[in-house]
Amino acid sequence: GCDVWTLYELSWLNARGKPMVAVGEVSVPAVSANLIESKSFKLYLNSFNQTRCDSLEAVQAMLVKDLSACAGSEVSVTLFPLAQAPHHIAALPGECIDEQDIEVDCYEFDANLLQGAAGNDQVEETLHSHLLKATCLVTLQP
Repeated sequence: GCDVWTLYELSWLNARGKPMVAVGEVSVPAVSANLIESKSFKLYLNSFNQTRCDSLEAVQAMLVKDLSACAGSEVSVTLFPLAQAPHHIAALPGECIDEQDIEVDCYEFDANLLQGAAGNDQVEETLHSHLLKATCLVTLQP
């Protein structure tokens, strides 16, 4: 048997600082020397939030290496871009802006970034993103 974990909220930064997200599945063999405790696992996964990684494959390889070392047995990790995730959650209205090729260097709240974004024109459109993340002001956790 095995312990199977579904990762619904895995995120990291690409080489240009843009947040990236994936859904994943982790399988830990029942014969492994150690269990992976859920709160520790969650904190470990959250540590990727501001970590730059070159690709989804690099994140997957890092997870396999770290989790296998922790479990004392070979752990299987499969990551899926959201569009290919087997566990589809919901379709959001509007245009998804996640595929924009942008560089990000500011990760703090700054309403001034929106000033002049549309010039003097009033714009009405529906956009959505899976890349936006908020941190609890009390616990500092996502």
